[in-house]
Amino acid sequence: MKIIMRSSLAHVMEVLHICELLIVEPRVNIFVLESVKMSLLHLIGNPSTLFSRVIAKAGNIYILIQDLLNTERKVDDKIPLLYKKYEHLIITNQEVYIACKLAMLSNSWTTKHCILKFLKQLDHASQDFMKQVMHLIFGLFISNDSEIVLKAFSVICMQYNKSDEFSYLILTLILYKISNTTNSNVHFKLLKYLPQLSKTKENYQKIVSTINAIFNGADGVLKTLAMSLMYDVWIINRKAYPYLEDMLTSTVSECMNNLMEFYTNKAYIIKKICENSPEIHGADMVAHLSRILTKYSREGESASAIAIDGIVVLCNANIIDIETTWTTLASKFIEDGRTQTIESLLHLAAAIANLLHPENHAKLQEEVIRKVWYYAEKPDDPRIKRAAFDALLEFGLENISPFFPEKYLDQTSDQLNMNHVQIPGRCWINFLKNQTNFEETSNFLIKMLSKEVDEFPKSVYHVASMKEPANYTYLPAHSILRGFAEYCRIQMSKWSSCKPVYIELMRILSQEYSKPYPPCNWCYLQELFHEPELKAYCLSLASRQVVISGTARRLIENYIIGLTTNLENENEILQVYKNLKFLANSIQPTILCPFLRNTVNYAKNIWKEDYKNELLNSEIGFLKDLLVNSSIQEVSKREIVAVIDETIENLEASDEVRSVSLEC
Repeated sequence: MKIIMRSSLAHVMEVLHICELLIVEPRVNIFVLESVKMSLLHLIGNPSTLFSRVIAKAGNIYILIQDLLNTERKVDDKIPLLYKKYEHLIITNQEVYIACKLAMLSNSWTTKHCILKFLKQLDHASQDFMKQVMHLIFGLFISNDSEIVLKAFSVICMQYNKSDEFSYLILTLILYKISNTTNSNVHFKLLKYLPQLSKTKENYQKIVSTINAIFNGADGVLKTLAMSLMYDVWIINRKAYPYLEDMLTSTVSECMNNLMEFYTNKAYIIKKICENSPEIHGADMVAHLSRILTKYSREGESASAIAIDGIVVLCNANIIDIETTWTTLASKFIEDGRTQTIESLLHLAAAIANLLHPENHAKLQEEVIRKVWYYAEKPDDPRIKRAAFDALLEFGLENISPFFPEKYLDQTSDQLNMNHVQIPGRCWINFLKNQTNFEETSNFLIKMLSKEVDEFPKSVYHVASMKEPANYTYLPAHSILRGFAEYCRIQMSKWSSCKPVYIELMRILSQEYSKPYPPCNWCYLQELFHEPELKAYCLSLASRQVVISGTARRLIENYIIGLTTNLENENEILQVYKNLKFLANSIQPTILCPFLRNTVNYAKNIWKEDYKNELLNSEIGFLKDLLVNSSIQEVSKREIVAVIDETIENLEASDEVRSVSLEC
């Protein structure tokens, strides 16, 4: 096999004659025949430098092999005997030695399972070994069993990713296999891999020509696939752009199967070109995007939506004017009822927030924000609400406040809104109350609060007196934190009358943000700790504040002391462990260490009674995270290690609890 590949033009005919004599032996197994056929395919598929008689000879041997493969073959039992007899000579030549070993190995393959097992073992083989066996792998690749073909192909791909030494041969075999298989899965995987081979200069033109032939000769799905393949080639080799552009500008029959899929794929490729090369090809793509929007404005939802996303990319790259673009698209699609189209239009609205200066485009900004608010209020589609909220976030609180829906304003805040002052934080609670589904609105408010916390100046964390402020009235009226925290404090005694909103506000406040909230007296959380629906949120909120709040610290310390002697509720134990990264540096070791020691011992005991109980695994997992957390002080880490040492001190080496604990 290798000799055929390596022979010079002067000797290749003699090599082919020898090959012909050898393969007619009745005991030559099918894997050897497939490997020889693979070498012949390369000669036949690349005839430019060979004499016609060499090509003819290779073709005749190929036909002979095809006939031999259709006949029953016997296992060649001579090879082991020959190897044993001439071993002292064989081992002096690496090529001959490996060939004999591979021949004996292939003779041992009595079932498909044996072959698949061999191929699987190659996943961890060395690079040098792989180079020696690749010709056998190629032979398996052109066999007729689809499962073997796919596994051999994965091995070939793995090898090509490490070295392109066989790239020319891999391409020949893939093209052969594409034309000689009826398995759709094999077809698809081979076609999808073609662009990867274009990295090699010698393969580029052949791959481009093959993909072009598929595009021009196919219909429906294959035409769409060919366009995607050419795009993949372009990503690797930018010289392919003229071929890709020809496909993008080509006209197809309106009766073509999967027409909408074709145009959706076309829009996607154009969008990706805009993302990858806006300065070079962005201007050329405008016309293509416009045609898609014009032709499929009322059908082909995905194509229109992706085309709008492509236009957003060009706007962000300053290739086209965003003001003109909004005016054109809004008039055409703003009342569109299709989710994807509206979602893409809202992406354009978000881009406007970053590209236009409010003072120079005040009228346009007002129009856009009002329209975004309109979709943010619509209760029916969560995807549209999410896109609308994302757009509002881009504009920022200062810009969206003047256009806050009036029905959520109270009398004082309505007057503030008329004067274009930011609305009070409590108005967002009115907005939340009127939502049928809290999820998207709450996620939006979490992001808004996160931005507010990020922007808190250092001054708000310093209080004049030693006493914590009773509330957040010292924060600006428009502060979302002030509005939410004050509502939860005031409504504490009657929270059950507004339970869904109250629980959601506590969930929002208990999220982890970039830094703790400014100082405040959190004593009122003590009353809420007794409510099962609020306990986890209260614990998380107080835990995040212990670093700067004395009231929060005392609250948590009292809770942990009570939990240390009452270990029956596993969920409460795990809630504390989840918040340990906030507590480890702030809670006194005299309080935290007994809790850790008792809870780990408790988990160890119930583990011995019930192996399915995951409490110990969970606790060890949280402790392990603490030990690798760079923000945790070394003294705290030493205390944790001491607790683990005590846990495993008297355990046998074979004890499973010891194994679990040592994972820490």
